[in-house]
Amino acid sequence: MPHVNDRARLNQCQDLLNVPQHVLRAATVNGRIELDTTDAGQEAFQALLFDLLFSPSHSHPWDHRGGRSFRGLTGYVEWMLPAPLQLTIQASVAPRVANYLLPKTVTYADGSHGHFGVPGLRVERVTARAVHLLHLPTQGRLELREFHRGTERLMRSRLRWETGSGETPENLAFWNKAGVTPAEESAAPHWAPTPCTPLRSALLVRASIWWNHWPYTAEIVPARRSNTSGCLKWRQGPSCVEVEGRLVDSDIRITGVANVSSADRPDVSVLTLGSAAVELARCSS
Repeated sequence: MPHVNDRARLNQCQDLLNVPQHVLRAATVNGRIELDTTDAGQEAFQALLFDLLFSPSHSHPWDHRGGRSFRGLTGYVEWMLPAPLQLTIQASVAPRVANYLLPKTVTYADGSHGHFGVPGLRVERVTARAVHLLHLPTQGRLELREFHRGTERLMRSRLRWETGSGETPENLAFWNKAGVTPAEESAAPHWAPTPCTPLRSALLVRASIWWNHWPYTAEIVPARRSNTSGCLKWRQGPSCVEVEGRLVDSDIRITGVANVSSADRPDVSVLTLGSAAVELARCSS
Protein backbone atom coordinates (compact mmCIF):
# COMPACT_ATOMS: atom_id res chain seq x y z
CA MET A 1 0.00 0.00 0.00
CA PRO A 2 1.16 3.60 -0.63
CA HIS A 3 2.78 5.88 1.88
CA VAL A 4 -0.07 7.92 3.35
CA ASN A 5 2.01 11.09 3.53
CA ASP A 6 1.32 11.33 -0.21
CA ARG A 7 -1.91 13.34 0.03
CA ALA A 8 -3.20 12.38 -3.41
CA ARG A 9 -2.81 8.69 -2.68
CA LEU A 10 -4.35 9.03 0.75
CA ASN A 11 -7.34 10.75 -0.82
CA GLN A 12 -7.69 7.94 -3.35
CA CYS A 13 -7.61 5.33 -0.58
CA GLN A 14 -10.23 7.30 1.32
CA ASP A 15 -12.48 7.50 -1.74
CA LEU A 16 -12.13 3.82 -2.65
CA LEU A 17 -12.45 2.44 0.88
CA ASN A 18 -15.03 5.00 2.05
CA VAL A 19 -13.15 5.31 5.36
CA PRO A 20 -12.73 8.66 7.17
CA GLN A 21 -9.27 10.12 6.66
CA HIS A 22 -8.49 10.36 10.38
CA VAL A 23 -9.25 6.63 10.70
CA LEU A 24 -6.92 5.83 7.80
CA ARG A 25 -4.12 7.89 9.32
CA ALA A 26 -4.57 6.23 12.71
CA ALA A 27 -4.34 2.80 11.07
CA THR A 28 -0.96 3.38 9.48
CA VAL A 29 2.06 1.21 10.24
CA ASN A 30 5.38 2.93 9.47
CA GLY A 31 3.46 5.44 7.39
CA ARG A 32 1.64 2.83 5.32
CA ILE A 33 -1.80 1.23 5.32
CA GLU A 34 -1.66 -2.54 5.04
CA LEU A 35 -4.99 -3.99 3.94
CA ASP A 36 -3.99 -7.65 3.80
CA THR A 37 -3.13 -9.57 6.95
CA THR A 38 -0.24 -12.00 7.14
CA ASP A 39 -1.88 -13.90 10.01
CA ALA A 40 -3.27 -17.19 8.69
CA GLY A 41 -6.08 -17.37 11.24
CA GLN A 42 -7.29 -13.81 10.64
CA GLU A 43 -7.11 -14.42 6.90
CA ALA A 44 -9.20 -17.59 7.20
CA PHE A 45 -11.80 -15.77 9.30
CA GLN A 46 -12.04 -12.91 6.81
CA ALA A 47 -12.42 -15.39 3.95
CA LEU A 48 -15.28 -16.98 5.89
CA LEU A 49 -16.91 -13.56 6.35
CA PHE A 50 -16.58 -12.97 2.61
CA ASP A 51 -18.50 -16.19 1.95
CA LEU A 52 -21.25 -15.07 4.33
CA LEU A 53 -21.61 -11.39 3.45
CA PHE A 54 -21.49 -12.03 -0.29
CA SER A 55 -23.79 -15.06 -0.25
CA PRO A 56 -27.20 -14.73 -1.93
CA SER A 57 -29.89 -14.09 0.68
CA HIS A 58 -30.65 -17.17 2.81
CA SER A 59 -28.59 -19.43 0.54
CA HIS A 60 -25.88 -20.25 3.10
CA PRO A 61 -26.64 -23.20 5.42
CA TRP A 62 -26.16 -20.93 8.48
CA ASP A 63 -28.38 -18.15 7.12
CA HIS A 64 -31.88 -19.16 8.18
CA ARG A 65 -32.53 -17.30 11.42
CA GLY A 66 -35.21 -15.13 9.78
CA GLY A 67 -35.83 -11.40 9.67
CA ARG A 68 -32.70 -10.60 7.65
CA SER A 69 -29.83 -12.37 5.94
CA PHE A 70 -26.04 -12.31 6.06
CA ARG A 71 -25.96 -10.22 2.90
CA GLY A 72 -28.59 -7.92 4.38
CA LEU A 73 -26.15 -7.02 7.18
CA THR A 74 -24.21 -4.95 4.65
CA GLY A 75 -26.99 -2.37 4.93
CA TYR A 76 -25.70 -1.57 8.44
CA VAL A 77 -22.06 -1.17 7.36
CA GLU A 78 -20.72 2.40 7.27
CA TRP A 79 -17.09 1.49 6.61
CA MET A 80 -14.63 -1.34 7.10
CA LEU A 81 -10.88 -1.33 7.71
CA PRO A 82 -8.56 -4.25 8.49
CA ALA A 83 -5.63 -4.33 10.87
CA PRO A 84 -3.02 -7.11 11.03
CA LEU A 85 -4.95 -9.05 13.70
CA GLN A 86 -8.44 -7.56 13.53
CA LEU A 87 -11.12 -6.42 11.12
CA THR A 88 -13.02 -3.29 12.16
CA ILE A 89 -16.50 -2.61 10.81
CA GLN A 90 -18.31 0.57 11.78
CA ALA A 91 -22.01 -0.25 11.78
CA SER A 92 -25.09 1.84 12.41
CA VAL A 93 -26.36 -0.73 14.97
CA ALA A 94 -23.40 -2.84 16.11
CA PRO A 95 -25.29 -5.06 18.62
CA ARG A 96 -27.81 -6.01 15.94
CA VAL A 97 -25.09 -7.14 13.55
CA ALA A 98 -23.41 -9.04 16.40
CA ASN A 99 -26.68 -10.78 17.23
CA TYR A 100 -27.08 -12.15 13.71
CA LEU A 101 -23.49 -13.38 13.60
CA LEU A 102 -23.40 -15.01 17.05
CA PRO A 103 -24.13 -18.75 16.83
CA LYS A 104 -26.93 -20.98 17.89
CA THR A 105 -26.95 -24.74 17.33
CA VAL A 106 -30.17 -26.70 16.95
CA THR A 107 -30.14 -30.46 17.60
CA TYR A 108 -32.85 -32.46 15.88
CA ALA A 109 -34.61 -35.64 17.04
CA ASP A 110 -32.36 -37.86 14.93
CA GLY A 111 -29.23 -36.42 16.54
CA SER A 112 -28.25 -34.24 13.60
CA HIS A 113 -27.80 -30.52 14.07
CA GLY A 114 -27.98 -27.22 12.24
CA HIS A 115 -26.29 -23.89 12.81
CA PHE A 116 -27.58 -20.33 12.82
CA GLY A 117 -24.92 -17.62 12.83
CA VAL A 118 -21.19 -18.39 12.81
CA PRO A 119 -20.15 -21.54 14.70
CA GLY A 120 -17.31 -20.83 17.12
CA LEU A 121 -17.91 -17.06 17.30
CA ARG A 122 -17.86 -15.55 20.80
CA VAL A 123 -18.06 -12.16 22.52
CA GLU A 124 -14.51 -11.31 23.53
CA ARG A 125 -15.37 -8.02 25.22
CA VAL A 126 -17.77 -5.08 25.11
CA THR A 127 -16.72 -1.43 25.30
CA ALA A 128 -18.57 1.87 25.29
CA ARG A 129 -18.39 2.01 21.50
CA ALA A 130 -17.96 -1.56 20.26
CA VAL A 131 -18.72 -5.26 20.49
CA HIS A 132 -15.52 -7.26 20.00
CA LEU A 133 -16.00 -10.76 18.60
CA LEU A 134 -13.49 -13.63 18.54
CA HIS A 135 -13.77 -16.67 16.29
CA LEU A 136 -12.27 -19.39 18.45
CA PRO A 137 -11.34 -21.92 15.72
CA THR A 138 -9.30 -19.41 13.68
CA GLN A 139 -8.55 -16.84 16.42
CA GLY A 140 -9.79 -14.21 13.97
CA ARG A 141 -11.17 -11.00 15.46
CA LEU A 142 -13.97 -8.64 14.43
CA GLU A 143 -14.64 -5.27 16.05
CA LEU A 144 -18.18 -4.02 15.46
CA ARG A 145 -18.09 -0.37 16.44
CA GLU A 146 -20.41 2.61 16.26
CA PHE A 147 -19.77 6.28 15.53
CA HIS A 148 -21.43 7.52 18.69
CA ARG A 149 -19.86 6.72 22.03
CA GLY A 150 -22.19 5.77 24.87
CA THR A 151 -21.23 3.76 27.93
CA GLU A 152 -20.13 0.17 28.34
CA ARG A 153 -23.22 -0.50 30.43
CA LEU A 154 -25.49 0.83 27.68
CA MET A 155 -23.75 -1.22 24.99
CA ARG A 156 -24.10 -4.38 27.09
CA SER A 157 -27.77 -3.59 27.66
CA ARG A 158 -28.37 -3.11 23.94
CA LEU A 159 -26.59 -6.39 23.17
CA ARG A 160 -28.80 -8.22 25.67
CA TRP A 161 -31.88 -6.65 24.11
CA GLU A 162 -30.89 -7.50 20.52
CA THR A 163 -30.03 -11.09 21.41
CA GLY A 164 -33.06 -11.64 23.62
CA SER A 165 -30.69 -12.61 26.41
CA GLY A 166 -32.90 -10.92 28.99
CA GLU A 167 -35.26 -13.86 28.54
CA THR A 168 -32.57 -16.44 27.80
CA PRO A 169 -29.47 -15.38 29.78
CA GLU A 170 -27.81 -18.71 29.06
CA ASN A 171 -27.24 -17.54 25.47
CA LEU A 172 -25.09 -14.59 26.50
CA ALA A 173 -23.26 -16.74 29.05
CA PHE A 174 -22.45 -19.23 26.27
CA TRP A 175 -21.26 -16.52 23.87
CA ASN A 176 -18.97 -15.07 26.53
CA LYS A 177 -17.37 -18.18 28.02
CA ALA A 178 -17.96 -21.42 26.12
CA GLY A 179 -15.28 -23.24 24.17
CA VAL A 180 -15.90 -24.72 20.74
CA THR A 181 -18.51 -27.45 20.94
CA PRO A 182 -18.27 -30.75 19.01
CA ALA A 183 -21.22 -29.63 16.88
CA GLU A 184 -19.38 -26.43 15.98
CA GLU A 185 -16.21 -28.36 15.17
CA SER A 186 -18.16 -30.23 12.51
CA ALA A 187 -18.43 -26.94 10.59
CA ALA A 188 -14.63 -26.67 10.25
CA PRO A 189 -14.59 -27.20 6.45
CA HIS A 190 -16.14 -23.75 6.10
CA TRP A 191 -13.03 -22.04 7.50
CA ALA A 192 -10.38 -24.57 6.52
CA PRO A 193 -7.58 -23.01 4.42
CA THR A 194 -7.86 -23.41 0.65
CA PRO A 195 -5.86 -21.96 -2.25
CA CYS A 196 -8.57 -19.29 -2.55
CA THR A 197 -8.47 -18.18 1.10
CA PRO A 198 -6.07 -15.22 0.53
CA LEU A 199 -8.09 -13.97 -2.45
CA ARG A 200 -11.43 -14.19 -0.63
CA SER A 201 -9.97 -12.36 2.38
CA ALA A 202 -8.54 -9.66 0.10
CA LEU A 203 -11.86 -9.19 -1.68
CA LEU A 204 -13.70 -8.81 1.63
CA VAL A 205 -11.54 -5.94 2.88
CA ARG A 206 -12.11 -4.17 -0.45
CA ALA A 207 -15.87 -4.77 -0.40
CA SER A 208 -16.51 -1.02 -0.54
CA ILE A 209 -15.90 -1.31 -4.29
CA TRP A 210 -19.36 -2.87 -4.45
CA TRP A 211 -20.99 -1.70 -1.21
CA ASN A 212 -20.64 1.98 -2.05
CA HIS A 213 -23.50 1.51 -4.51
CA TRP A 214 -27.11 1.02 -3.48
CA PRO A 215 -28.80 -1.40 -3.77
CA TYR A 216 -26.13 -3.95 -2.83
CA THR A 217 -26.21 -6.57 -5.57
CA ALA A 218 -22.78 -8.23 -5.41
CA GLU A 219 -22.91 -11.92 -4.56
CA ILE A 220 -20.73 -14.99 -4.91
CA VAL A 221 -22.37 -17.82 -6.82
CA PRO A 222 -21.16 -21.27 -7.94
CA ALA A 223 -18.38 -21.31 -10.49
CA ARG A 224 -19.31 -21.23 -14.15
CA ARG A 225 -15.77 -21.96 -15.32
CA SER A 226 -13.78 -25.07 -14.57
CA ASN A 227 -10.71 -23.06 -13.52
CA THR A 228 -12.41 -20.85 -10.91
CA SER A 229 -13.74 -21.41 -7.39
CA GLY A 230 -16.75 -19.13 -7.84
CA CYS A 231 -18.27 -16.22 -9.71
CA LEU A 232 -18.60 -12.79 -8.10
CA LYS A 233 -21.39 -11.03 -9.95
CA TRP A 234 -23.21 -7.72 -9.50
CA ARG A 235 -25.76 -5.54 -11.29
CA GLN A 236 -25.26 -2.05 -9.79
CA GLY A 237 -22.08 -0.04 -9.50
CA PRO A 238 -18.77 -0.04 -11.36
CA SER A 239 -18.08 -1.84 -14.59
CA CYS A 240 -15.96 -4.96 -14.62
CA VAL A 241 -13.12 -2.94 -16.17
CA GLU A 242 -13.32 -0.41 -13.32
CA VAL A 243 -13.29 -3.18 -10.71
CA GLU A 244 -10.25 -4.77 -12.35
CA GLY A 245 -8.46 -1.42 -12.28
CA ARG A 246 -9.11 -0.95 -8.57
CA LEU A 247 -8.03 -4.49 -7.66
CA VAL A 248 -4.98 -4.63 -9.94
CA ASP A 249 -3.64 -1.10 -10.47
CA SER A 250 -5.01 1.31 -7.84
CA ASP A 251 -3.69 2.28 -4.42
CA ILE A 252 -5.86 -0.43 -2.84
CA ARG A 253 -4.64 -3.12 -5.24
CA ILE A 254 -4.15 -6.71 -4.13
CA THR A 255 -0.44 -7.52 -4.25
CA GLY A 256 0.27 -10.28 -6.76
CA VAL A 257 -3.20 -10.34 -8.29
CA ALA A 258 -3.73 -10.49 -12.05
CA ASN A 259 -6.74 -10.53 -14.30
CA VAL A 260 -7.53 -12.15 -17.63
CA SER A 261 -10.19 -10.48 -19.74
CA SER A 262 -11.40 -10.51 -23.31
CA ALA A 263 -12.01 -7.45 -25.46
CA ASP A 264 -15.25 -8.91 -26.81
CA ARG A 265 -16.64 -9.45 -23.27
CA PRO A 266 -15.70 -6.34 -21.25
CA ASP A 267 -18.01 -7.16 -18.35
CA VAL A 268 -16.52 -10.59 -17.63
CA SER A 269 -13.00 -11.45 -16.48
CA VAL A 270 -11.05 -13.86 -14.30
CA LEU A 271 -9.12 -12.61 -11.26
CA THR A 272 -6.17 -14.76 -10.17
CA LEU A 273 -3.92 -14.83 -7.12
CA GLY A 274 -1.43 -17.67 -7.07
CA SER A 275 -3.31 -20.83 -8.02
CA ALA A 276 -6.69 -19.36 -7.02
CA ALA A 277 -9.13 -17.79 -9.44
CA VAL A 278 -12.52 -16.07 -9.19
CA GLU A 279 -14.64 -14.95 -12.11
CA LEU A 280 -15.92 -11.36 -12.10
CA ALA A 281 -19.13 -10.59 -13.96
CA ARG A 282 -21.25 -7.44 -14.11
CA CYS A 283 -24.71 -8.47 -15.21
CA SER A 284 -27.15 -6.24 -17.06
CA SER A 285 -30.14 -7.62 -15.14
